[in-house]
Amino acid sequence: MKTILKEGKYAAKGKQVYLEVLRIMAIILVIFNHTGNNGFFLFSVSGKSIWTPVYLFCSIACKIAVPLFWMISGSLLLGKEEPIKTVYRKRVLRMVIVLAVFSFIQYLYNLLFLGQSDIGGIVYFLNRLYTNKWATAYWYIYAYIGILIVLPVLRKLIANMEEKDYKYLFTISILANGAIPIVQYLAGKGQWTLNSRVFENLLSMNVVYFIAGYYFGKVIKKESMTIKKALIFLFVGGIAIAISCFMTKFQIAQTGSALEKDAQMFHNSLSIFPTCAVFYTMRFWFDHIRISNRMTKILSALGGATFGVMLIENIMRNQLKPMFESLKVHIHIFPACMVWVLCAWGAGTIITLIMKQIPGLKKII
Repeated sequence: MKTILKEGKYAAKGKQVYLEVLRIMAIILVIFNHTGNNGFFLFSVSGKSIWTPVYLFCSIACKIAVPLFWMISGSLLLGKEEPIKTVYRKRVLRMVIVLAVFSFIQYLYNLLFLGQSDIGGIVYFLNRLYTNKWATAYWYIYAYIGILIVLPVLRKLIANMEEKDYKYLFTISILANGAIPIVQYLAGKGQWTLNSRVFENLLSMNVVYFIAGYYFGKVIKKESMTIKKALIFLFVGGIAIAISCFMTKFQIAQTGSALEKDAQMFHNSLSIFPTCAVFYTMRFWFDHIRISNRMTKILSALGGATFGVMLIENIMRNQLKPMFESLKVHIHIFPACMVWVLCAWGAGTIITLIMKQIPGLKKII
């Protein structure tokens, strides 16, 4: 193993390749997360198929996608020092512009391609932009704007945190979002819920993942990272997913509903374990392998396109769904879904790379 894992450079023009690879993984999982009963929630309609446990495992495993994005952002942003006005001018304003521009693109898509002539005019557009969202994935942009607004405070916070403080934060987050909800649901079969005021002042999981990204990306020293630790992390992450699988089946048995809107109570409960495991493993791996300059440039380009893919992934999915419908007739629905997801990602990546050549758009995506 030591002969394989040779020390190698993984940065190109200030970019860390493992973060680019994590971005690529995350956006593909985001697209899969939006495939409904065709992939993401296939386990709920697959009956007694021997593959049902695999579908359920994939359904819960894909939930590391957004947490990975939070961790990547935390790793890159929390260690910087910027005046508050720079955060607003350089970061918040950019996200607001992106949200407005691509929400309008979504509005036009709904109007011209989906034939939704009843969606109203500019007043309706602005109202929905302000109060709701124009695409499923856009909730992340609203949340990201919120994170950026408190970014100066979070930077002050982590500047004074010690190793034990990170561990305390992760521990109470696991208790509040995973252990306690699971135990009380098993004991009370959904009838008992701890008073929400106990943990209402706890930082949101978005912020926890944001801070975790800085911890696993910057605080942990490269010299202390080992293959053994990576394997342990991955094993624990797998166990966490298995527990969430069991709890999801238990919940469905209690409620009698396997609908996507009803049966996701435990999908994210323990996602901090597999998310951090994947982040740690990818950082360790890319710290110890050699990558050619050409491959580095390719991965950096693909990773750099993921934000643009997220902005148009619903359009890519919709436009390529006929391909999936045709393909599933000839092969099994799950591999057909995988092809659909990868094609949607590929098409979105190509379009994003083209958009990045357009003056103005290049600066915001």
